[in-house]
Amino acid sequence: MHIKFDEYILQEFFESEPVCIGGFETGMYLYSLEKNDFKIVFSVNIYACKIGASISRNEKIIFSGNFREVSEIKESDKNALRVITKNGDIIVKKNQQLGLILEEND
Repeated sequence: MHIKFDEYILQEFFESEPVCIGGFETGMYLYSLEKNDFKIVFSVNIYACKIGASISRNEKIIFSGNFREVSEIKESDKNALRVITKNGDIIVKKNQQLGLILEEND
């Protein structure tokens, strides 16, 4: 299994190309985006079906989390991504302010 996603959607959302960790064949990518004093770092491990996300302000971490059993990452709208997991969805927002919203499955 692997995470289903469109790399161009992630590049457009994060406004840059990812950093490849350990070579292309590892399927591990690191994306980041800075707005004002905030920064979001988003890691994707395609083959392990995992993502990591952290939000910091002025170099101080506000939130950090790792999520498993990710099946898909897709565009929710131009300002948000939806990460589909077995336990619920994660919304990654970039406008008005960077943020994450965790939605648990009932």
